[in-house]
Amino acid sequence: MMISKYFYGVLLVVFSMCTQAAYFPIALSTNTLNVDLSTKTNGSVYSPYMSGNQTFGGIPFSMVTDANGENVIHNTTTTINTNLYGATTVYTLINSFYGKSGVTIGSIKFNASDGTNYTVNLVEGVNVRDHYIGSFVNTTSASYVTLNVIGTNTNNTAHLDMQAFALPASFSTRTLTSIVFTTTNSNGGEPFLAGVTANATNMKPIAYYAMDEASWNGTSNEVSDTAGYAGGPFNGQGIGTPTPTATYTSPARAGSSGTCGYAVFGGSANGGGAFTLDNLPIDLTDKAKTSVSFWMYWDGSDGVMPIGWGLYDLWFRGGTFGFNTDNSDVYGINSSTLSNGWHHVVAVFTNGGVTSNKLYIDNVSQTISSQIGSQINANAIVQSTLQVGGYTKTTLWRFKSQIDEVKIYNGEVTQTQVSLDYNATHSCPNYNVIPSNFNCTFVGGAASTGHLYTQVASSSFNVDVIALKSTGAVETSYVASGTKNVTLEFVDGSGATACASRAVLSPVVSQTVTFASTDAGRKTVSNITIAKAYRDLMCRVTDANQSPSVVGCSTDDFAVRPSSLSVTSSANADSAGTSTSLAPIVKAGASFTLAAGSGVVGYDGAPLFDTTKLNAHTGATQAGTLGGSFSAANATTGTATGSAFNYSEVGYFRLAANGVYDSTFTAVDSANGDCVSGFVGSGGKYGCSFGNTATTNYFGRFIPDHFSLTTGSTTPACSTSAVTSDRFTYLGQDGFTTSFTLVAQNSSNQTTQNYVGSFAKFALNTWANYTFKANGLPVGTRLTASSTAPTGTWSNGTSSVVAKHIVTRPSAPVAGGSISISTTPTDSDGVTMPLTYVSSSSLFRYGRLWVPNTYGSELLPLSVPIEAQYWNGTSYQRNQLDICSVITAASIIMDSYKANLTACETQIGYSSRTGTFVNGLSKYLRLTKPGAGNNGSVDLTLNLNAASGSTCNTASPSAATAAGMSWFGSNPVSRATFGIYKTPIIYMRENF
Repeated sequence: MMISKYFYGVLLVVFSMCTQAAYFPIALSTNTLNVDLSTKTNGSVYSPYMSGNQTFGGIPFSMVTDANGENVIHNTTTTINTNLYGATTVYTLINSFYGKSGVTIGSIKFNASDGTNYTVNLVEGVNVRDHYIGSFVNTTSASYVTLNVIGTNTNNTAHLDMQAFALPASFSTRTLTSIVFTTTNSNGGEPFLAGVTANATNMKPIAYYAMDEASWNGTSNEVSDTAGYAGGPFNGQGIGTPTPTATYTSPARAGSSGTCGYAVFGGSANGGGAFTLDNLPIDLTDKAKTSVSFWMYWDGSDGVMPIGWGLYDLWFRGGTFGFNTDNSDVYGINSSTLSNGWHHVVAVFTNGGVTSNKLYIDNVSQTISSQIGSQINANAIVQSTLQVGGYTKTTLWRFKSQIDEVKIYNGEVTQTQVSLDYNATHSCPNYNVIPSNFNCTFVGGAASTGHLYTQVASSSFNVDVIALKSTGAVETSYVASGTKNVTLEFVDGSGATACASRAVLSPVVSQTVTFASTDAGRKTVSNITIAKAYRDLMCRVTDANQSPSVVGCSTDDFAVRPSSLSVTSSANADSAGTSTSLAPIVKAGASFTLAAGSGVVGYDGAPLFDTTKLNAHTGATQAGTLGGSFSAANATTGTATGSAFNYSEVGYFRLAANGVYDSTFTAVDSANGDCVSGFVGSGGKYGCSFGNTATTNYFGRFIPDHFSLTTGSTTPACSTSAVTSDRFTYLGQDGFTTSFTLVAQNSSNQTTQNYVGSFAKFALNTWANYTFKANGLPVGTRLTASSTAPTGTWSNGTSSVVAKHIVTRPSAPVAGGSISISTTPTDSDGVTMPLTYVSSSSLFRYGRLWVPNTYGSELLPLSVPIEAQYWNGTSYQRNQLDICSVITAASIIMDSYKANLTACETQIGYSSRTGTFVNGLSKYLRLTKPGAGNNGSVDLTLNLNAASGSTCNTASPSAATAAGMSWFGSNPVSRATFGIYKTPIIYMRENF
């Protein structure tokens, strides 16, 4: 492919390779010009075309007019230096004055660098004709002549013709060093030359230093000259400390075809690194020109020289850049735009004439002038030794930065050659280096020792893949040109298996990583995602660009963990933790299941739980203790299950954030600080631990495992006696009391203190809930509830219970005995306990009251004794243990008056004390004396159960009350008689 471009109006043909041809307009030297064409006949035709860049017949020319207006070489012999390599055709603008057909008027000779030459005679009417259509020869026969590139072929008009001289094939591999224009001074015509252009590969440098070596160390001939100039190569040598270093990571023109390697100049400005290029075939004559082309990256340092001869150099000084003649001077330009970037520099040095120098920056000719100081032309002489990075006079002013593509030309380069050098590229050497190893680190980590951090499954992350030297340093030359693909994959990091043999993940996690020269051996790979969880992984890099492949594993292992855990349970009655009725229920201390799900395949950790994060339901007395543990998670599901968890309390519990957690799955990283201790990450690292990220639902409902009872006291209905064994209760008597403590407990017999309020499902005030049973009941008796309900209140899972009972009175007398009470309390959730005695046994007796018939004088009060009796199995006898029963006088019916005794003539009541029995006998009940003449009798009946009848507790009758003592059976009846005496009377005396 060919691309055409114009530079300053000159057509430049640039091929895809720098060795292909282009047009090189050659400006004629002003000191060789001797005629002004415009002064000739019809010369005004030429005036617009005799200066600057012009194109004639499609060929670019550089036309020159000197200060005197002269613009052609006429009637003389002149040598034109060209120094063009690979010339194939030379185009000239030659006509004559006074031309005569067939006359040889001169010649043009082409000299090659190997000493050969090619000469073409200038013959009127063949390849040259007169410049004016008139009386002189006006035709040519050579096919390589193009007529009238200026003007027309009209009579009496001027014109200019162009010749295209094809050079012998040998010139294509030689340098066209010069062209000699010769005239013969014949009478047949006077030739003149107005312009020259050559089609050539390029100007041939006498030396070319591509700076593509791998390194320099001060050895002779280590800087290669590849120009191929006669007498060469003119190889150079590194000098100074340190010698310049070779690199290729950021060239002026990147790519596999670019400017490739370059030299980096370091060290001090005094004695730093430089190159000496000796024995150059430089033209040292006065006014001779030498051109130097190079790429330069200047870091802005002041007082440095990129190139220099003995006293003649290029210098950066005081914000300027240009030619220096060792007089603290600069003839050039302002340097403000040149720092910190690559710039192409072409400097044309003129011996003894600084003001004739030229300077091109980035293909643009600069307007140069004196910037500082004054120039000494006597010092402005090039030498056969050029120093790159300083000048040869001293070790001062050494350059600091980068230089590449140094070319040295004898003579002045053309603008075309400047453009070619500016755009020139070449195939880069294979700088690629086979690395010793590879490593992977976190982005920016140390090349050989950097770590890999804990990652979270399914979250993308980045790593640096690094090619290493044997020293562990980055192999920056890994890819010098082109690209290289390597395979990045993740493998099992456990054990001591060789890197290449480690098992890859399933599914495979890998990427093709493409290294370019700009990566300098270190490439960041982004958006890596590993979906599964792994305890121990390595990064493995395989470079199969050579045989055998280079395989390297990361020096550090890392873990990929789940992001969090989700906790569920088989105890899931109510997620809100408020219901006291929903199922399922779990006994406190019984096993239930907790599951910690990661949702990540590969997770096989055994989570722990943090007891400080356990909270009981609202209103609970305390948080219980959670026992049990998780088994290792099933790697297929990523869920860990524990089926033997137990909770010590009643109600519900839940776990705050991170109440269930795993802090050991990332052990491979936590030991090295490759994750942050705890749950919160920082500094680009994740937390080592992970757990439930939010408070869980409530788990439950938990109920007591059982009740426990602490035996209390027994209080018989008659318990006044200080002697415990004398205390008793009558069969049928209400008031036998048992006191005991009921406790809700878990399976470890610990009190479940949360068994309170609505979570306490046992109603303490319902006698039937206790399922009381009596042992030792006499035949015909049974245990029933008291009219007084049990009392008790749940507090912290404990209640003090007081329960009263009745052992019924059978219809037939039975012998009493000791009876004990036991219970099996059961709440509405079925919480119960084995049958347990609530207190010690107590004495029960079958009792009755016996009131004997009484007799006495109507003039005296009559005692009415009442005796409490019990059945001893064969008969009734006084119950001397009864010191509790009380018969009120109001409960005794008085009726059936006989003889002279009428109602209320005698009243019943207690003479002193109360009606409380003493040793089974009430002996203070009296009937008042009815008085003289009121003899007779009255029947006395005790209302033990219901009230009936009337009584006389005063002078007026009143309704008899009930004694409320049904346990004594039927109402006893007796008769009190006044006016008779008991018989026999042994002695009787009345005193008056």
